[in-house]
Amino acid sequence: MMSVSLNAWQHLSLNEKLSQLAPWVESLNTQQQALIHFHCQNIENQVISSVVLTGATGEENTLTLQPKGLVCAVCDKRANELGVLAQVIVPLLMGCSVHLFTYPMEKEQVKSLNLTLLMDLIPSVFSLHLFETVIPFVFAHEVRVISYQGDSGYLLGLQRAILEKEGPLISFVVDTQPQTIPILTSCDLWREFISERVLTINVTAIGGNARLLAQTQDSDH
Repeated sequence: MMSVSLNAWQHLSLNEKLSQLAPWVESLNTQQQALIHFHCQNIENQVISSVVLTGATGEENTLTLQPKGLVCAVCDKRANELGVLAQVIVPLLMGCSVHLFTYPMEKEQVKSLNLTLLMDLIPSVFSLHLFETVIPFVFAHEVRVISYQGDSGYLLGLQRAILEKEGPLISFVVDTQPQTIPILTSCDLWREFISERVLTINVTAIGGNARLLAQTQDSDH
């Protein structure tokens, strides 16, 4: 199967993404596959491609959902295997690129997820990195979301460091409860990785001349 570019990945349907990921998903155990199915069902049932609303002056407002872009998934030694899987699969299905920062590959929570196979399938969209390289990576790239699972102490230091970076706002998705792992059962986790884009089109007639006004507005969810 030919690898897809990030731009192509963002425009694939949910089923097309799952088709690309099939060899990796099939390599996972039953519990891991069930988690992926759970989040797929949530996305399929809740996400709409676009909706058109008519405004008070007759303008058409088209709302679409766009992937936020580059996501850093950060996991320390306390991270749970299924929690790591949720951090990876949900932003991928929403069209984002995911860069996973964790401890060396021999750690069980990474090894059991066959993430090297995932990276081989979509190298332009998913990559693996060492835990200690996350801050330099964030400063060198246009990161839009940091998904964090682990100790709250390191999280505070990470947030303080990121405050020094100029540019677009970076949002955090945080889970510091490795025993209960709230993100596993969150039906709304996908919302953290999309932005809303509104295109407003207004046709006005002035002195018999039609004028088309179009305006685009983006907002993070």
